[in-house]
Amino acid sequence: MSGRKSVQVAMGAMVLAIPLALAGTANASGGPHGAAFALQARGAVNYGPISAVDSASGPAKKSMQEYRAPDGSLVAGVLNAEAGPGWAKSSLADLRLKLQAYGGGSGNSELEASVLSSSCSGGSGEAHLADFKWGDKREGYAPPPNTGISIPGYVSVLLNKQTRNADGSLTVVALSVKVDGHQSLDIASSTCSCPEPTATPTPSPTSPSSPPATSPPTSSAPSPSSPNESPAGPLPEAPTPVPVAGHLPVTG
Repeated sequence: MSGRKSVQVAMGAMVLAIPLALAGTANASGGPHGAAFALQARGAVNYGPISAVDSASGPAKKSMQEYRAPDGSLVAGVLNAEAGPGWAKSSLADLRLKLQAYGGGSGNSELEASVLSSSCSGGSGEAHLADFKWGDKREGYAPPPNTGISIPGYVSVLLNKQTRNADGSLTVVALSVKVDGHQSLDIASSTCSCPEPTATPTPSPTSPSSPPATSPPTSSAPSPSSPNESPAGPLPEAPTPVPVAGHLPVTG
């Protein structure tokens, strides 16, 4: 009986191993790839990634109506993430971040934005922010890549943070926050692979072609004519001899 149970357990393990092996193969198969998430915190406080998607199994999309951090430091609404082969995008709305929850003072301790979004496709990307406010800081709708704002020794903020990864893919984060070196938050992150370079086809060697056949040149020489004909036609008749009167000397 115990032998039968061992066989059943072994077969069950094999059945479970098959889809895991297939999943590993799909993830490692290469090709265009995309991934995204709306929000993630790492450090003293950890949560997320929220609304995380990956295109390893095909196009994917996730949405959440609202998220509140467990420690009450952050609230955001309408969190979206979407990814497909070679592209990704993410966004959230109505962000309220209380930096004092991570040990900050009262000044410049709250960060707000009505909309944050990032997108990436074919190895290039961009980010957009609307109504971004941090103390007296105000930023435009589409900041240049890696626009930095910081309070030395306390908080550093990167808008439209763009990072080229070791595998050549690009990650675009609409808002990246680091607090006192022990807490980080990435908001609206999108990652996409770069298109693989297209190999230039090498022309196959060709054998020298034979010159086109030509017909022998035709001779323009006239055909041989009969004795009574010239090349231009029949010869004219010779004139009739006319006797000429004269005296020959007599010798003897």
